[in-house]
Amino acid sequence: MQLQQFLKNIPGDDLKDKIQSLSNFYSNPASLINSTQSSQSQIIAETLAILTFFKTLTTIITHFNAASAGFSFESFLAVLLDGKQVPTNSQTIADLTTADGTPISLKLYKEGQLEVGGSYTDLVSDIVNVEKMQYVSVTKKLSGESFDQSGTLDFYRFDFNLENIFNIISRSSLKSRNNILLPKPFLDSRGGSVEGLPDKKLAEPTPEALESAFMDALGQMIEANQEAISNEIDPEKFNLENYLQTIDYANNDELVNRKPTAKSADRNKLYVTPLINIVKQFLIDPDIGPTATKKTALFGATLRANEIVRQKFARTEREIERQKTMNQVYFWGEDDKERLEASRAFYENADPELKKKCLSISYGYVNTGHFNLTQKMVENIEALAQPTPGQIFPSGQSSVYIGSIEIGTDKIINMVEQAREMINKSIFEIFRDLQSLTQNVSGYFAGGLADNSKAETAIENAESIGEKTAEVAGAAEAPSSPKIGGRTAQKYSGMGGQRE
Repeated sequence: MQLQQFLKNIPGDDLKDKIQSLSNFYSNPASLINSTQSSQSQIIAETLAILTFFKTLTTIITHFNAASAGFSFESFLAVLLDGKQVPTNSQTIADLTTADGTPISLKLYKEGQLEVGGSYTDLVSDIVNVEKMQYVSVTKKLSGESFDQSGTLDFYRFDFNLENIFNIISRSSLKSRNNILLPKPFLDSRGGSVEGLPDKKLAEPTPEALESAFMDALGQMIEANQEAISNEIDPEKFNLENYLQTIDYANNDELVNRKPTAKSADRNKLYVTPLINIVKQFLIDPDIGPTATKKTALFGATLRANEIVRQKFARTEREIERQKTMNQVYFWGEDDKERLEASRAFYENADPELKKKCLSISYGYVNTGHFNLTQKMVENIEALAQPTPGQIFPSGQSSVYIGSIEIGTDKIINMVEQAREMINKSIFEIFRDLQSLTQNVSGYFAGGLADNSKAETAIENAESIGEKTAEVAGAAEAPSSPKIGGRTAQKYSGMGGQRE
C-alpha cells in the first residue's frame, strides 16, 4: 500500500506515542533531529512521513463530506497502526484492528457533539469473545470554510472490558442504561433460572441502515421542494449535513420509534412536536409558532421522509406482543434506579463465566438494543467504570485523553518551510563531500600521485557521497499522492462515525 510506505516511518510504538511525535514535530520540526540518534536518511524518511500524514489527514477532514470521511478516516488510522480495516457486516462493533489484533471502534465527531455508541448486541458479542473493545474517539474543532479549514483534533481512548461494561452502561445516556437489566427470575435464582425469556430478537435494522434510508428519503423530498424550502431557510444556518447532524436520526429514539401509530395524537407526541423544534432552528424566522412551522416546506419534507422510513421498518403485531413479555420479565417493580443497581451489583459480584451469562441474557442483548455515551461521559469514563474498571486504559496510558493534532493547509505550509531546511541540510552534506572529493583528486594528481593521504580522503569522500545519496534517494522514494485503501466510500454516518 502506497500510504503505508510513508506512515510506517512515523516514530512511536502505539497511537498515543505517534500522536506525541506528530504533535512535537508540528510545534518544532527540528525536535526530530534533537530527539533521535537516527541517520540522515531516517530523519528524512520520518520528516516526509509526518508531512504526508498531515497532508492526508487534512484532506480527509476538510475535503471529504461526512459520508465518505468516516470510511477514509478508518482506513487511514488502520494504516497508521499497521493494522486492518474491518469489512462491513462482520458481526463486530470494531471498525479496524491494530497490528497486534486489538479491535478498535472509531468515532469522529464535531467538538462538543461526540457520541460513543452503537449496537449493544455487537459490543456484548465482542466482550464475550475477546473480553475487550477499544474505543478511539476523535473530536474536531475547525474554523474557516471548505478547503481552507484548519483546527485541532483531540484524541480519547479507553477499553470496554468484562469488568467494567455494566458499570459504564449503567451510567450512560438515560435510554441506553436499560441495556444492562437482568430478568427478575434470573436475579431471584442467583443466576440459575432463565425460564420464560423470549428468544433473542431477530436483528433490527441498524441505526446506520435507518439513517441511510432517512438520508435518501429526505434528499428526495428536499429536491422535490427545493424552491419553496430555499425561501424559508436561513442560508447561514442551513446546509444538509448540519441539518442531518441536528436531527441525529440514528440516535433519535423519538423519530425512529417503530411502533405503529394510527392516532394523530400519538404521532404528535412521538415525533411531530420534537421535529417542529428541530426545523425551527433553521428557518429565517426561528420564533414562529408550531402551527406555522408545520406549514413550512422543510417541515413537510422532513416529516414525509421520516414516515417513509417508519413505514418501511414498522414493527409487526407479533413483535409488539413479544415486547409486552419482555417488559414483564425485565421491568419489574416501580423504581428504575433499583432495577439498574440490582442488575449492576449482581454482575459486579459474578465470576467471569457468570458475567458472560449475564451479558447474553441482558435486556439490550436479547432485545438488540443500542447504547450511547456523550462527550462528557467519555471524558469522565474512568469514574463511570468504578468500582471495577479493569484495565480501562492500555499500558502506558493514565487518562482517557491521549493527545491532539493540528491540521489545515496553512499549518502544513509552515511545517514544509521548516522541514525543507532539514532536508536541504542533508543534501548540502553531499555537495560538501563532492567539493572535498574534487579538491583531493586534483591535489593527488597535481602531486604526481605521491600524497596517498589525499587518495584515501578522496575514496572516503566518494563512499560518503554514495551512501548519503542512496540514503536521501531511498528516504524520498515514494509516490507523491498516497492513496487511502480499504472499503469503497459510501453513504456513511454514525458507525465508526464521522459527524460534522
